[in-house]
Amino acid sequence: MTQASRPKTRMKIDLAGHFSIAIIDKQRPDSFYITAHLKESLDPQALQTAVNDLVRRLPFLNGRFRSGFFWYFHEVLENPPQIVFAEDLPIFDDYYNTGDGHVLRVLYGKQHFTIQAIHSIVDGRGLSKLMRALLVRYFEVLGLTVEKGDIVDCSDPYHTEEAEDAYQSHTDFKKIYPAQEKTKSKLSVYHHKGSKRAPQRVVRKTFDLTKIKAASQAHKVTINEYLLAHIFKAFAEERNSRGCKKPIVSAIPIDCRRFLPSKTFRNFIINGTITMPETEDFSDMVQQIRGQFAKINHAFVQTEVNGLSKAMKAASFLPLGGKKLILRGMGQLDKLKRTTNFSNLGRVSLPQEVLARIENLEFVINTPAHMPYSFACITAGEALTLAITVGVEEDTLAEKIMKHLDEAA
Repeated sequence: MTQASRPKTRMKIDLAGHFSIAIIDKQRPDSFYITAHLKESLDPQALQTAVNDLVRRLPFLNGRFRSGFFWYFHEVLENPPQIVFAEDLPIFDDYYNTGDGHVLRVLYGKQHFTIQAIHSIVDGRGLSKLMRALLVRYFEVLGLTVEKGDIVDCSDPYHTEEAEDAYQSHTDFKKIYPAQEKTKSKLSVYHHKGSKRAPQRVVRKTFDLTKIKAASQAHKVTINEYLLAHIFKAFAEERNSRGCKKPIVSAIPIDCRRFLPSKTFRNFIINGTITMPETEDFSDMVQQIRGQFAKINHAFVQTEVNGLSKAMKAASFLPLGGKKLILRGMGQLDKLKRTTNFSNLGRVSLPQEVLARIENLEFVINTPAHMPYSFACITAGEALTLAITVGVEEDTLAEKIMKHLDEAA
């Protein structure tokens, strides 16, 4: 990798970051977080030292977003974010509009700490890499000797590839693939009309990975496909009870690094969609879901990245105000096509010495104003944690999903 002393003090925000910033407001702060639950009391001084060391090693993550005439940009700050005590896990607010405006913040309680972020500078995969590095550094400060492997070492220099705009570096207009048949996304989908909005809360549960994996393998599908089928099943029960027949559609963030390798911590995701198969047979449902996931391949990802880059290039000379209006319009249209969203970071690899000292990890995402429920999943060791962010008064859907998974596993 190419070494560099420091990143630029200003970096143009990437495609996903521009879209995210254009649509955020106090009602939709668009934040997400990962929490590490420890088996021991947390040492705040050691945590602050670890945070200082990590942002010194990855300085491009230490900053705030700002507006220019043509583009949003990320302004790198000198001072690291200061950890904040929060006995309860964080609520979703526009914290990045206060103080120095750090887009990353670290909160802690008696036996946990949380890294919260927005998409201006990092995506879920990047945040999971940051959590791995912070966990390792925290325990190193406490005196633990850890074999880091591919985890960021705070004694290493900064590498430019870690901050690359991967959308730009992987755009290749020479690669044109045959048009793929896409799952039709109708404008009118099921949207929980009749549910009364309420302050967001999180319903969470940790499952034994071996049991969930065995249940998935029994249907010859992935854990992702299996979990989404259970989510769809609960949605179908609620929709049918309301006498509605509209399709149920979930947005699925796709980590482009799986198909277009990159070491970036910054955004490198696109959105895919999965439509619930209209069948009451669970086995049939998971197989049809599997068929839809199979269409998300290298050609699909490259085509989507090229399309995004082409759109931004076409708008390159449009003032930021005009870009913002277009992006907000795209966001409004997107609302009509999605019932919910489901993001699974999968298994986060950690050294055994660290795994022995944590209970589990938890990944939580803000639910947009038009989506009463958002789903996020993460695994550490043999602990798989599903977190459902609920934005309506009723929570029977979340309870049903947890119950179904318990019974099935």
